[in-house]
Amino acid sequence: MEEDIAKQILSGEKKLKALGEKELAIRGRMQKLQENRKALEARLGLMKIEADMARDGKMKAAVQEQVSQLVQKLKDNSEEVKKENRELETILGFREQLQEAIAAQKRQNQDAAQIAETEGKNQEYEEIIEKVIQLSEEYNQLREHLLNRFEEIKLLNRRTAELKLEIDKLRGIPEAKKNTGHITNFVTQTVTVPFFDLDEKLLKLDPLTKY
Repeated sequence: MEEDIAKQILSGEKKLKALGEKELAIRGRMQKLQENRKALEARLGLMKIEADMARDGKMKAAVQEQVSQLVQKLKDNSEEVKKENRELETILGFREQLQEAIAAQKRQNQDAAQIAETEGKNQEYEEIIEKVIQLSEEYNQLREHLLNRFEEIKLLNRRTAELKLEIDKLRGIPEAKKNTGHITNFVTQTVTVPFFDLDEKLLKLDPLTKY
């Protein structure tokens, strides 16, 4: 019986190590997103120069089309953040219930161990052990899913902020006046869309906890 418990602990440590490897992969993807953002900013810088040199409305129309596309991306990201937050709250609620169920099963497991030692009910005890293992594996799967969702939501929030900054930059491109060619007017309106901050109080996890 002690060997079974030791195997469960070892299994949990392996799963935590796998989570660490996945987190490293996520950080790698985040680095790539940063590189892509720098490339986009460089392209937008060139567009601003072209817009400043334009003497007709063609360049402005092209820039406004880019603004519309970025606005839609920002709205889509905001909706996705709301969806992820709702799913996260659901997972957190189920996580708490599952922790309570595992704790109750462990207490029953201890009681069953005493019964098995005194009355020889080894079969009943093994069934309880298997149920604890099943619940532990289910909990670890949910915890892995939760950590992945947390990283995805942080990426969405960061990307949302980046898109809003890009939109504000495009809105700040000066508008050329046709009669003289001199710039006398500036677009100052800023596009406003919903922005949802992740409540990190919901994400108090101890990645070193073993189950």
